[in-house]
Amino acid sequence: MKFGITNLSWKQEEHFFISNKLINYDYFETVFSRRNSGVYYSTQSIFYDSGINSFTDNNILDYLNYVIDECFKCGIKIIVFGSPSLRKNDKTILLNIFDSIDNKLKDNKIYLCVEPNSSYYGGEYYFSLDEIVTDIKKYSNIKTMIDTHNLILEKEIPINQYKKYSEYIKHIHISEKDLKPIEDWNMCSEFVDFLRKENYGYGITYELKHNENQNLIFESKKFLSLK
Repeated sequence: MKFGITNLSWKQEEHFFISNKLINYDYFETVFSRRNSGVYYSTQSIFYDSGINSFTDNNILDYLNYVIDECFKCGIKIIVFGSPSLRKNDKTILLNIFDSIDNKLKDNKIYLCVEPNSSYYGGEYYFSLDEIVTDIKKYSNIKTMIDTHNLILEKEIPINQYKKYSEYIKHIHISEKDLKPIEDWNMCSEFVDFLRKENYGYGITYELKHNENQNLIFESKKFLSLK
């Protein structure tokens, strides 16, 4: 199990200063548009600042092929596929996109992990792993993941969901609603202990949004204490 933190947690201009203080992490999870030097294992927010505002955009396949190529260059193994604001109307369009990129993902040994995003964030589908797994079973390198707070908002228990869908889960986010600092570290500790017993071998990222009033190093130490 690898422990990482997202660079959403600090300002882009502070990357080198902050990252040098977080040397006990196994990797950073990078916002795709913020690829700086670092040990990258996963990326998120792939449509941020891309100009892609809909899955019907004529350029979306070219863009996703570009994302895969860039991830391969950076050594990124996991692409988090969130973007709840784009999850509108007929999801068949998205499944056609998955059909087109699965082989390229496989050739580059990269997993695209469809993230369950709660209805709280405004999407129209893929709130739960039940729905996601039903649609991705046929793919080789399109999988899913656990995001703790999104599942909890949908009245699901992360441990139970992992037990049910472990073969499809290739990434995990430990997070709080609106990406605020974790409140229930006991729940997180229990979940990580469970994953360790299950020999989970992929990444687990503390997903935390930057806030001037929070002590990132203090929060980071809490998460790393779970290693």
